[in-house]
Amino acid sequence: MPASAVDVRVVFEAYAASYYTDCRTDDWYYEAVTYLTDLGLMTGMTDDLFGPQILMTREMFVTVLARMEGIAKGMSDTTINPQEYAPRAHAAQMFKNYIDYTWYR
Repeated sequence: MPASAVDVRVVFEAYAASYYTDCRTDDWYYEAVTYLTDLGLMTGMTDDLFGPQILMTREMFVTVLARMEGIAKGMSDTTINPQEYAPRAHAAQMFKNYIDYTWYR
């Protein structure tokens, strides 16, 4: 024991945390993954896995584009049913949404 009083100082440093266990904060793509996740344009393969090395299907790619443009809305708040046929009314709405967000304005 020291003979006199001792001051102890503790310093906590905040480090950025990743949403996903497979995306470390020092990975070259970390900022892009976080940015797109924050915007709701991309989600993980599961709640805690992004899958940075998994190849995207065309369906995944188009889903992100649709989210960016606000073109396609889901069948409900949680379901988009990408393999389902789109009734002509849905297709018309998606075409209108696309036209509203592009050079056709």
